[in-house]
Amino acid sequence: MNEDLIEEGIIKECRNGLVKVELLFHEECDNCSAKIICSQTSDKSRVIELENSVNSKVGDRVQIIIPGSQLTNLSLKLYLIPLIIVL
Repeated sequence: MNEDLIEEGIIKECRNGLVKVELLFHEECDNCSAKIICSQTSDKSRVIELENSVNSKVGDRVQIIIPGSQLTNLSLKLYLIPLIIVL
């Protein structure tokens, strides 16, 4: 997988060097293999917690880019390792 996951969101909380970013719901989210990294709330918004490496502040609009290679690696860890443990 060489496609990058690109999302835009708004900083909702800054604390202890971390930020909570609220990402808006897209219809594609239901079929996305990367949805495991997002915590979906009851109103269909998604919140992700990240390191505040660019000194963002509450209300800032940010763009998050996750390289496709990292998504593949994450998927392997989340699905393959538990399967091996069960077997």
